[in-house]
Amino acid sequence: MGDERLAVTISEADNAAGRPSGQSNVFYNTQGRKFDITGATSLSIDFFIDSAFENAQGRIGGVWGAAVDGTNTITSYPIIEFFDNQFQVYTSDTASWMAVGTQTGFAYDSFANLEIAIDSANDLFSFSVDGEQLYSGAASGSLFFDTVILQNINTDAGVDRTIYFDNLVATSEMAPVPLPASLPLLLAGVGGLYALRRRKRT
Repeated sequence: MGDERLAVTISEADNAAGRPSGQSNVFYNTQGRKFDITGATSLSIDFFIDSAFENAQGRIGGVWGAAVDGTNTITSYPIIEFFDNQFQVYTSDTASWMAVGTQTGFAYDSFANLEIAIDSANDLFSFSVDGEQLYSGAASGSLFFDTVILQNINTDAGVDRTIYFDNLVATSEMAPVPLPASLPLLLAGVGGLYALRRRKRT
C-alpha cells in the first residue's frame, strides 16, 4: 500500500494445528504488533477497511489496549475491532463483546480512525470511529494505557490476510486532582488579604 504504513499479515499456515502445542488455543489467534504507550490517556490509529472484509465472517482485527491504575496494575483490556460488517468493543468490566455498528459515512476501501480514550473523572472508556462515539463503558479504575496491540485475528483453520494501520497517536492528559475542601476557602482568604493590602497602599 506504500506510504510507510504498517502491514500486519497473518497466514493460513499459522493456524491452531500449525503452532506449537502451548500456543494452540484460541487466544493465540490474536496476532499483531505491540507498542509501549505508558502514561497515555487516549490512543488512536487509522485502520484500513478492505472491501474483502465485506464477505468475511467473524473477527477481523483492530486495536487492543492494556490499561492500568495508579499502581501500574492492569485493570482492563479495552478493544475496538471490525467484525461481520461492523465494529464491536470489549471491556473487562462486562467481559463480553458488544456490537456497536458503524460510524456515519462508513465505506469500504478507506481508512477509519479508531480511538479509545480514558475519562478518569467519570471512570469511563470512550470508543470512537472517525470522531463519532459509538460506545462508552466502565473503565474499572483505569487511569492510563500501558501498551497497545494492533491486531489481526486468525482462525483455528487459518486465513491469509493483511491489515494496514497508519498514524498511531497516543496522547496524555493529566487527570484532575481533587482539591481539599478547605483549599478554595484558603485561596479566597489569600485573595481577600491581597485586595486589603492594595487598598491600604492607595
